Order: sequence, then structure tokens, then C-alpha cells
Amino acid sequence: MKLGVCCVVVLNLVLAETALAEEVARPTQAEIAAINKVISKCLDLSFKRDPAYKDRFDAFYNASTGRIETNVDSQGDRDAFFRFRKCMALQGWPMH
Repeated sequence: MKLGVCCVVVLNLVLAETALAEEVARPTQAEIAAINKVISKCLDLSFKRDPAYKDRFDAFYNASTGRIETNVDSQGDRDAFFRFRKCMALQGWPMH
């Protein structure tokens, strides 16, 4: 009997979580364009001091996850990446 109650509770929690996830609005094309404009601006500002890294570093908004993705993969990119993250935060798009 307790196992049945437990399964019902877990199932209800899963269904509630799924319903909440479906309520989250996807960004419009205009919002995505605005995010990409901010990303481009921050990329330009971040690599002003280190233009050698600009060709290696890229970032984009992944609409399916709602996150800004980057390809930072080496220690040399860290300073520029910090400036990029700071710029994004100042523009209202903090990266977590």
C-alpha cells in the first residue's frame, strides 16, 4: 500500500514539473535577434585588447536550452572570457 502511495506522489510531481516546463515561454525571433546583437557587441568589446583570440572564440544563444554557449577551451582565453561574461551581465544577460 505504501509503495502505491509513493508512486502516485512521484508521478504527480513529475506531471506538475512537466506542466510548469511547458508554461515557460520560448523567446521570439525578435528576442533571439536582440540577444545575438548583445553577444556580438560583447565579443567585439572583449577581444579589443586580445585580437589574436577573436578568431578562436565564439558564442551563441541556444534557444532550446535558453543558455549562451561558448567554445572557451584553453587557459589563454580566460581573461577575454571574463570580459565577455562581465559585458553580458552588464547588458542584462548573466551567464550561469
